[in-house]
Amino acid sequence: MIWALKYQGRRSLAGPLGLLLAGLALKELGDVVPQLLIPVPLTPARLQSRGFNQAELLALSLGRELGLVVTGRVLARVRETTPQVGLSRQARWQNLAGAFQVLESGLIRGRRLLLVDDVLTTGATAVACTVALRAAGAVSVRVVTLATGFEAIANISP
Repeated sequence: MIWALKYQGRRSLAGPLGLLLAGLALKELGDVVPQLLIPVPLTPARLQSRGFNQAELLALSLGRELGLVVTGRVLARVRETTPQVGLSRQARWQNLAGAFQVLESGLIRGRRLLLVDDVLTTGATAVACTVALRAAGAVSVRVVTLATGFEAIANISP
């Protein structure tokens, strides 16, 4: 379903996938309720070629389910990056270093954020986004994704 949403343009899948994310978020977040949902932004070229940002569609669906505001105009990719698919772990981290910037820090300063993406593989995207958001004053940044790759699990397990 993730592949069909992301690469086949099946936007209608964002609703049911957002519902799955909502169940996960409610279970994992517990009493820590985020104040804003932030989708991981695409590069401008990728957004133009795809026509939509799958993370933003997922965040909008998740926001409807949880009654939370989504703001997709706070975080931006400030430089074009190579697609992460097929890159090694080290290349992924190098590819995204300094790639994200907060455009309006006043919207996130002092707030608890939930970063939304479709897949977490090495964690490079989540970390790069979190660094930018925390530097701009976010109190906390939690991450929710539909899927986690084996490499990510191997890297966070003891």
